[in-house]
Amino acid sequence: MENNNLEFLKKNLKFLGFGTSLNAALEAKVSERQELFKIGVSADFSARQKDGSLGKDKVNYELNFLRSSKPYHYFLDSVKVTLNDQIQNTFSYGKGNDVTAKEAYNLLRGASVLKKAILIDKFTLSFIDDAGIRGKEMIVSSTEELPRSSPKM
Repeated sequence: MENNNLEFLKKNLKFLGFGTSLNAALEAKVSERQELFKIGVSADFSARQKDGSLGKDKVNYELNFLRSSKPYHYFLDSVKVTLNDQIQNTFSYGKGNDVTAKEAYNLLRGASVLKKAILIDKFTLSFIDDAGIRGKEMIVSSTEELPRSSPKM
């Protein structure tokens, strides 16, 4: 069963855009049987800079794995992404809305990413005014259409 989990993790990393270069590190970390572990990897992307010249963006990815309730089964919990040692965000995984390595880079650069989100059946929307004061809350079903304008506060 442990090999099935390892193969699943390898396929997941490949699907998320990390390729197969992390497989050896993943195998080593899984064999240590720790409660949690991290694997780091960096990538360089060619990018147009603010002055219009072509340059490089350096992206660091820190992949965080946790052990599940099943003995020695691991899952990718989150990825902390840092762009040019300045901008960073942590993306959570496992909810069906997983972000690939390239999508995470694009989001940190401020580019848009087209994703089809999977929403839970019902969720709560909280409206906050410009002063940061929480206003009306409403529960919405994921099958309902959201109102075109925000409610009056």
